[in-house]
Formats: sequence, structure tokens, C-alpha cells
Amino acid sequence: MAKSSDEMDGSLDDLFFTNKEGAEDISLSNQTANTADNTLDILFTDEAAEKKPFSKESRIEFRRKAAEEASLGSNEAVRQAEAARIQAQYRVPEHLWGNVDRVLGIVVNDTELQSIVNRFELTRDKEIDMLQRKQLQDSVSPRLLDAKVSIQNPLDVKATFDLVYDELIGISVIGPLWRDDYITEVMVDGWDKVTIEKGGMLYQTPIRFRDIRHAERVARDLASKVSDRQLSPVSPLLTAPLPGARITFCYGSVVSSGLSITLRKFPVLLGMEGLLKFGSLSIEMASFLQKCVESRATVLVSGGTGTGKTTMINALSQYIPDTERVITIEDAFELNLSNKNWVALQTKERASGDDTVIISQDMLLVNTLRMRPDRIIVGEIREGNGATVMLRAATTGHDGTMTTVHANDPETALNERLVDMVREVNKAPDEVVKRSVSRAINLVIQVTREQKKRYISSIAVIDRSCIKEGSIVPDEIFTGRLGKDGKITYKQISKVRAETELGLKLIQAGYASEVTEVLE
Repeated sequence: MAKSSDEMDGSLDDLFFTNKEGAEDISLSNQTANTADNTLDILFTDEAAEKKPFSKESRIEFRRKAAEEASLGSNEAVRQAEAARIQAQYRVPEHLWGNVDRVLGIVVNDTELQSIVNRFELTRDKEIDMLQRKQLQDSVSPRLLDAKVSIQNPLDVKATFDLVYDELIGISVIGPLWRDDYITEVMVDGWDKVTIEKGGMLYQTPIRFRDIRHAERVARDLASKVSDRQLSPVSPLLTAPLPGARITFCYGSVVSSGLSITLRKFPVLLGMEGLLKFGSLSIEMASFLQKCVESRATVLVSGGTGTGKTTMINALSQYIPDTERVITIEDAFELNLSNKNWVALQTKERASGDDTVIISQDMLLVNTLRMRPDRIIVGEIREGNGATVMLRAATTGHDGTMTTVHANDPETALNERLVDMVREVNKAPDEVVKRSVSRAINLVIQVTREQKKRYISSIAVIDRSCIKEGSIVPDEIFTGRLGKDGKITYKQISKVRAETELGLKLIQAGYASEVTEVLE
């Protein structure tokens, strides 16, 4: 016989409050659930003393709140433990620097050793790195004996050579952080403050340069090594690629501490299968996006820093046929397309104060239009000239263009970021620019980062009909919402209207099922 609703409520009540394993049904560990039980015991006693009824709903709510507090306490304990481990792992004893100076003195004054060191690569490849370290130690050790230079403590030998190696290849004290696969960002402020991002959390490290002169010398030499530019008071801002990373320098009076270095590592870019595996979008979303790319929709990916904009573009590119020629434009090479007909271009800043050669984003875009592209992918639109050329390309036969922009929601991406960038250059009226944007862009994908999760929070269609009361109001097709329980819920709330530009493209490509109705 089927149970009544009251009986079912009673069964749920028993599950939550009499069975210890019931804690799993609300994503709580046994330890957290026990903490909640203890809290509830106190609450129940207080309620009984006051002779007030304690409803089942209140009991569930109290349990959830107590569990959340216990979980937060547990997370903080884990964070503190990780912070302590980082302090222990990366601490460099001060006395090692005396050994480092002696070894470096021998290397600098030995022509043969200099020749060996000059061939070393700045690499995160573990095998090459290990071979170079061994070659350094094997080559230098006999010279130490000849010069009667000894490292007093045998335990210090490896640590000394590790520091010497990183000084010689140019990465210096931040080398171990650069190689750590679990660290996503390294931030240097001045010479004595090095912060890392690990697991989405910021941690202070004990690493520091010897003094500001040491930090500045390393920054200048590294900038020169990884780019064709010089870091100086005349050219105080510089961004350059490192193997598997991008490094940004701020030098001199433009930064209060005199020097700032930000090293951001590029994650292994996931394909659509990887994004699905990690729950970054639903299967229905992936299928819809595939059809949009195959229909040559012009796509704008919007999101904040570190939300996965580049990863999303890279994943979408796998749906571009190999028969099409794809040209990408980036400030630093990050994309890794699988397309067989792919040409990658990169902007160029001034190499020094005397260098007049600058290759800007809009210059590359203009040149790209003469290179017979079937698709153009711009890593990120940052300035007005680039935005103007990109919009012009998208509306003059180069549909299927993809790009990204920094914004927290689709409306901001369109009405403020893109419109403002174009208006600054063209000085055109607001409504004219918005019409141009709504004609050029077909689809906006909003990527979000919350609680260490990266996911698509919105997929919306753009069309000239979306301009309402002076603003571009996208038609939302899919949404993604992160709940308090840490689970992401994806929902399709509408279909593409057939009369929109994207609707027509989908119909022409044979995907009429994705639109609201098929026009005769």
C-alpha cells in the first residue's frame, strides 16, 4: 500500500535523525553530522525546558546550519595545515646564500662552464630539467675541489645547487613555485613578499629575494630572456610568455613596492569532454554549442579573471571542421587548437624605450583579413580598435568569429565593455554602436567561478531585436546555478527564436529543432 504524505515525512524524519548514515543524503560527512547532532541535542533540551514545540522543519534547518558551521571549521583547519606545509616546504635557509655566491663565482669566471650554462633551457619538462641539473653539478664539482671551495654541511649540497641552477637559468627563487603543478599563480610584491594561489586559495610563502637589488636584477634579466624587450624605467610594464605560463612585470615608480611580478600558469586546456567530466556544463548545453559552432555563429565568451574563458574557446574550436582555415590572435600564446589549418599570431610590445615597432591587436586583425581566414579567433578583446575591427569582420563575411571579454554577466559584456570600447574609438552615438554589436554577435557564453568551481552560468542569443529601451537584452537559452549544497543545476529555459540571425543559421545548417518554429 502506498504511504501517505505524513508517513513519508515520518520516514524522512527517521532517516535524517535516527540513522547516522543519513547524513550522506545531505552531503555531510559523519564527523560533520555528529557535530550537528550534538548541537541539536542542546537545542532540543532548551526547547523542552521552555516547553515549546520543535517542528521537523526547524530540526532540519538547525541541523543544516550546524553542519555548515562544522564544515567551515573543518575547511579552515585544512587551510591552516596547508599554509604550515607551504611554510616548511619552501623555506630557504639564509646560510645557503654564502654557498651560492661561491659556486656562482666559479661559474661566472669559467668560460667552459659559461658555455654549458648558456645552452640550458628554461623549461618545466622534468626530464630535461633533471639532465641539466646533473650536468651542472657534474661540471662544477671538480672546479670546487680545484678552487678548494667546500660546502661544509653535506646536507646543503643539493639545496645549494638547486638555488645556483635557478639563478643561472634566470627564474631564481620562484623556480620551485613555477614547477609545482598544483600552484596556479605566483605573485611577487617587492623583494620579500611572495604569494601563491593553490586550490583557489591564496597563501603567503617564506620565499623572498635577497634584497630589492637582487629582485630587480632577476626581473630585468628574466624579462630580457623570455622576450625581446627590456624592463626599465622607460618601459616599466611588460608581459611575456614563459613555458606553460605568462609573466607580467611592473617596475619602478608605477608600483608602490618598486617591483611586481605575476606569473600565471596555463592549465592544460580541456576539450568539451573534459568540461563535461568536471560538470562545467550539461550535455544539452554541449550539444547546443556544437550546433552553433557548426552553424558558424559568432561567439563572445564573457567572464572574470580565471573563470576559464580561454579554455571554453579552445573547447569550442574542436567543432570547427579541419577543412576551414583558422587564424588566432593573442597577447600571449595560450590556445592549443587541434585544427589542421591553424595559424597563430601574437601581438608585440616595444622592446625598449628606443624601439618603435609595436604590433597591436587591431593591426593583426587587419592583416588577418588578408590571409584568407575561414574563422578568426581573438584571445581577448582589450581595446577599442581591436573591438571595432572584430565587429567589422563578423559583419562582412567572416561569421564564425570567436572572442572573449572580461565581464561578470552578458549584459555588462555587451552594453558596457564592448560598446564602450568601440565608442571610445569611433565616437559614434550609443544606439548606433549597440546596433552594430547586436548585428555582429550571435551568442554570449557566460563562464563563472564560484566556490572553486568553474561552470557556464548563461548561454544567451543576441540579435537586433534584443535592443529594448536603449539596452541590449540577450535572450537567455540555458542557465547554470550553483546551489548552497555545492551542486550546479543546469536548465534550458527557452529555444532560439527562428527570426533571429542565429535561428536562421541553425535552420540553414539543418538544426531546425533548436529553434522555436521554422519559418516558411
